[in-house]
Amino acid sequence: NLLWCHDLAMGRQRNTFNGVLWNVDQVMTVSRFMADQYQEVYGLPEELFWVTRNGIDLAEVARAAEPVPLPGAEFASGMPIVRDRKKLLYCARPERGLDVLLESIFPTLLEKDPHLVLYLAGYDNTVPEMAPFYRHIDQRIAALGDRVVWLGSLTKADLYRHYATAALYVYPTPSPTSAAFAEVSCISAMEAMAAGTPIVTSRRGALPETIAPE
Repeated sequence: NLLWCHDLAMGRQRNTFNGVLWNVDQVMTVSRFMADQYQEVYGLPEELFWVTRNGIDLAEVARAAEPVPLPGAEFASGMPIVRDRKKLLYCARPERGLDVLLESIFPTLLEKDPHLVLYLAGYDNTVPEMAPFYRHIDQRIAALGDRVVWLGSLTKADLYRHYATAALYVYPTPSPTSAAFAEVSCISAMEAMAAGTPIVTSRRGALPETIAPE
């Protein structure tokens, strides 16, 4: 029996988590950082853990970078995908650092280059307790005018198309409102790398482990 975990260990769950381990042969984590964090929080031995990883559909990422078919084209010819050197992407939950980006980092970048545009995508499932924070985010977006584009919740194909045309994925995590948060893997980082999109992010959690050193 394998217990495959995808979130940070929490002290308040220690008794519940440890209480089912009599029926578990190994606990699967998606990074070395995550396994170490589980050992520390739940007081568990190293041999219990199987460090594995997340996965993405590389074929779908590759399709997103294919040339755009020309109208009436019978074959796979078309306009090549071109990167917009002014296009920045943020595609994580807002509470993972979007406030830091909108309040300080992006305005500073705009002072250096007023032609930059920040594109945002996210999940279509807000939670009531975060409503005041989301309102604050909306206000910050409105204040930046046409320098921020809200893409909404996208299909994987549409999301990967944006990765393929962006200059940079920007992810200053965590937010002060969720200071304890740390990525245990980061699928967005994997997707950006697969699309050839450079990443600027925080040296925190599993991000240094997930992102290629070069």
